[in-house]
Parts: sequence; C-alpha cells; structure tokens
Amino acid sequence: MSTIGEDSRTHGNLNIRLDAIVNDSSAAVLSRAYVDPSTRLAVILGTGINAAIHLPVSSLHPSKFGARQFATTMETSHVLVNTELSMFGKRAFPTTRWDEHLNAHHILPDYQPMEYLLAGGYMGEIVRLIIVEAVETAGLFDGSLPPALSIPFSLDTRTLAAFEADNYPNLSPSCIYFQKEFHLRAPPTPAEMGFIRQVVLAVSRRSQGYFTAAIHALSSLLHDLDDGIMQNGLDHICIGCDGSVINKYPGYMEKSQFLLDELVHASGQKRVVLESAGESAVLGAGVAVGMANAAES
Repeated sequence: MSTIGEDSRTHGNLNIRLDAIVNDSSAAVLSRAYVDPSTRLAVILGTGINAAIHLPVSSLHPSKFGARQFATTMETSHVLVNTELSMFGKRAFPTTRWDEHLNAHHILPDYQPMEYLLAGGYMGEIVRLIIVEAVETAGLFDGSLPPALSIPFSLDTRTLAAFEADNYPNLSPSCIYFQKEFHLRAPPTPAEMGFIRQVVLAVSRRSQGYFTAAIHALSSLLHDLDDGIMQNGLDHICIGCDGSVINKYPGYMEKSQFLLDELVHASGQKRVVLESAGESAVLGAGVAVGMANAAES
C-alpha cells in the first residue's frame, strides 16, 4: 500500500500519504469507541462475520507482536486484536444435514465454519436446501421445484427479510415477492407460504443464537483477561456492530440483544450492549489516522 502511494505521487502528481491500515472489525471498534468509550468489542455481520476485541498486551504471547518491541514496554497497555471469528466454531455448534451438505459442496469446506452456519451469505442457501428437500419428499409445490430455486445460492437474505417482516395473516406481501423473484407460474398456497416462513424464522433464530453465543464467549474472555473492565466504573460494555444483517435484517439486533442479556445475567457479568456502528470502515480509518498523527506529534 505504501508503494502504491509513492507511485501515485511520482507518476500521477497525487498528494497521498498512508498513515494507517485497519481491517473491517478493527475499524468498527475504533469508530464506535470514538463516540462511546465503553466500547471494547466490535462485530461485522453481513455476508460474512468477523470481530475485533480490545485486550491487554499482557494477555498475548510476545511472539504475537513480531518485531514490534513496544509490546514488551509499559508504553502500550492494550492492543486491538482481529479475531477472524468466521474461522472458529467447528464442532462447537450443533449442525444439520443441510449444513453438512452446504459445507461438503463448498469450494472451501471447513474453512469458515461459523460463517457457514450463521452469516448472511449462507442463511438463504440453508433455507433453499430445506425447500428442495421438502419438494422432493413432502410434495411442496406439488413436488415440482421451480427452476430458479434449483440454482445454489439463488435465495438470499433479501427474500428471508421479506418473510421475516411480513406480519399479514395471509403473508400476501412476501407471497407476491416470492412469486416474482422465482418466476412462479402461480402463487404459492397459504400452507406453502406458512411452511417457508416457519423455515425462515427457524434459520434466522438459529443464526441469532449462534451469533450471541460467539459474542458472549468474546465478552467473557474480556472479563477474564482485563481486570480493568471490572474497575473502570462503567456499568456496561459496548459492542460496535456493522454489516447488513446485524443492522438491517428485521429484528436481528433486538432479538440478539435479548438473548445476550439472558446469557450475561446468568454469568453475572456487566451488561453487554449491541450498538450500531454504521459506515465504520470509513469512520474507523479516520480515527486510526487521527491517532497515528497524534502519536507522531
């Protein structure tokens, strides 16, 4: 990146200076912490999932810092850690035959097990696989699968969100959307629509449950490793949240907060609060640059 900046100045007469590089989850921590100093974690949940956590330097082995000798001095007390959360979770959560099918047919099986179970890029595919099986074994759509639904990953979270938000007794809005999206010759029956909505709700609730479990594990780690959390006078820890699923999928953050409250209460920890950190990639990078410039001066 630094070389690109140098080339731009040399050949394009552009005034570019690289002051900081941050990834998505770290940027979310910085952007939310800028407005709420209780922020210690951030999560990105959209097509994929990732998280970053603010930990004491002493909690990490010196080898993690490589040539950055500041880790062994008293100048830096904490470090921002990108967790690559998507890669955890293998054999940690219950799975179904549809999960196993998705993983087995993925171009990178077992590579991001948590992401495959709960992220927006895969929720729709799990619903699609259940629909395919219901057509083949239970006579859904009179046993005839609409051609558009035979394509892997053709059913995305926009369709799930339409069902999730549909509170009409006859599900007419989502029925119109579904028929148009998948080119059905006739609208699905009320029973078929009810079945699909039940599947959507089950998949989204599972996603929220697994997401909450992962976040609670990270907040518990924070409590275990950072004594300052219990002594800083704050009555809660904030988690900055960015990504299309956590911020835009109907009810996702609110239902996840409810589950998180139950877990935190049972464990006797400080309350953990999910807060939106929209546009964090831009804002977090700006905060990082400001911090870098302040450190230089």
